[in-house]
Amino acid sequence: MKFKKQWSEMTYDEKITCIKYFPEEARTDENPKIRLAYYRVNGFTEDAKTDKNPYIRLAYYRANGFTEEAKTDEDWEIRLAYYRANGFTEEAKTDEDWDIRLNYYRVNGFTEEALEDEDGEVREEAKLFFNLTK
Repeated sequence: MKFKKQWSEMTYDEKITCIKYFPEEARTDENPKIRLAYYRVNGFTEDAKTDKNPYIRLAYYRANGFTEEAKTDEDWEIRLAYYRANGFTEEAKTDEDWDIRLNYYRVNGFTEEALEDEDGEVREEAKLFFNLTK
């Protein structure tokens, strides 16, 4: 099929429409929405797992399962999704992100250790819990 424009000349909407015909260009496009659309059409391959955009990596794990690699992803939302899918283990209690630690305590129960957490949100919720239970 012959197109009147090169990939680089196409608008966003034109690119979305033509992903099937320009798979390599779509997979490597600078726009993450184009790359995400590419993976939705062609499947979430290993390339998606290492994409620089966290939403593409998250979509990869949702499609293929949250492996141990997801637990160490730089993006906290991917790590949170991993723990939600696989359970909040002791490792979650020491994650660098406060929201993951807070979710750990919500799932596994607040301990005195939560009162000493570096984040105020975790400490406040722990105080609230202990005020209700002591």
